Amino acid sequence: MKKFLTLATCCLLLAVSFRVQAATISTGDLIKGSTGAVYYYGQNGKRFVFPNSKTYFTWYTNFSTVKTISAGELAAIPLGGNVTYRPGFKLVKITTNPKVYAVAVGGVLRWVKTEALAISLYGADWNQKIDDIPDAFFVNYTVGAEITNVSDFSPATELAAAGNINIDKKLVAVDALKTLAARHGVRFGSNYQWEFRGGEYDKIFETEFNTMVAGIFWNDGSHPSRTEFDFSEMDAKVNWGLARGLGVYGQTLVWFDPGEMPDWLKALPASAGETVMNEYIDTVVKRYAGKIKFWNVVNEAVNDGDSGTLRQGHVWAKAMGDDYIRKAFVRAHAADPNAILYYNEYDIESNKAKFDATKALLINLKKQGAPVHALGWQMHVKPGSFDSELLLARMNEIADLGFDNYITELDVELPENATAADYEKQKQTFKIVVETALKARRLKSVVVWGLRDGDTWWLTKNHHTLFDEKLNKKPAYYGVQEALK
Repeated sequence: MKKFLTLATCCLLLAVSFRVQAATISTGDLIKGSTGAVYYYGQNGKRFVFPNSKTYFTWYTNFSTVKTISAGELAAIPLGGNVTYRPGFKLVKITTNPKVYAVAVGGVLRWVKTEALAISLYGADWNQKIDDIPDAFFVNYTVGAEITNVSDFSPATELAAAGNINIDKKLVAVDALKTLAARHGVRFGSNYQWEFRGGEYDKIFETEFNTMVAGIFWNDGSHPSRTEFDFSEMDAKVNWGLARGLGVYGQTLVWFDPGEMPDWLKALPASAGETVMNEYIDTVVKRYAGKIKFWNVVNEAVNDGDSGTLRQGHVWAKAMGDDYIRKAFVRAHAADPNAILYYNEYDIESNKAKFDATKALLINLKKQGAPVHALGWQMHVKPGSFDSELLLARMNEIADLGFDNYITELDVELPENATAADYEKQKQTFKIVVETALKARRLKSVVVWGLRDGDTWWLTKNHHTLFDEKLNKKPAYYGVQEALK
């Protein structure tokens, strides 16, 4: 181990540090003896030395939190090894080797093969962000896979992933999102896309989530005619989730969208609409009673824009007028009295007319005795597309009316050619949404809409999820993690 502190640095340390007893040291503390090197006190009870000042300043901006302990107390703490560069912070090279490396979590060096890649990852001044690592310290690192494409490495993701040296050294396990959310009394999940199942997709789903959305739609082949149902895929999805202890959300029973209505339904006379709706709800909800415990009963009944009116002209409104909404909830409740039933809507975080119309709809349904238990906030957003204080106020308004709040389809869309700055904005947007929702009264669940970028889902197409196309965690994942902590 080599000492790296200059006389000036030692004087600074002596000025700002203070004498403590070993019993006051906690994991994550910076410690030193009366002279000499600074150490990180790890979760495993060992001390990890900063081999030089350059390494130290990738993790900390000053020495103000360093604690001075006696030589005996310091000696009683076993050595754990050297601290390596903070992942994603800078580029490095070995003194005797011309290759330039990015640093990944765990002290893994990734060779940046071209100048164009270095510029894309670290900016035009990338060559001003390179530190030499003395050959003697090379043994502290391992060499990983080369970086041959921009998608192979994200400095922002690496920075976020190694929040502290305990994590970078893998001394402490980082809890899954579902575990962090459960500490707030909230479920955390995603929609499960059956066509992408298997392998790493399933592993991540099982690890991170305790909630899944199982989609069943009129026009997905499950209801090819009025008298036929094919539940093979839906059964498989529901059984997959239940076998893993997931809470299953059903999506969706009644929707205006003509693209989600089979031709045979569109061809029916309006007089048959109510009977057909009842047949469908009875068949589907009863089949999964006790299995699907949460249902999106009516989806997106409020018009877009500023009219504040309910959608007209679709098969359900033609058959029953606006009362189709109440009737759908009553029918679903009769089919499974124990299921949680919610109304689901988008843009209500930012569109006042749409939010006011949604609130008025819920109030009216409640006055009529309809069994509506919650409002689903879809939250298909972009960075800067909503005001967090307004979102909190609106969620609390809904809670004060006696309804639970569910975040049902959270994603954050970016430009097609997203930059590192865009991904950081996405991280902060996810973080703000989750932090805000956790402050709201009667929050029960947060569901993100999709597991992996590239697997598009309806409204959102570009880089909208917590994981990239290769199922690597993005900065957005760590934004949610930070919010839940």
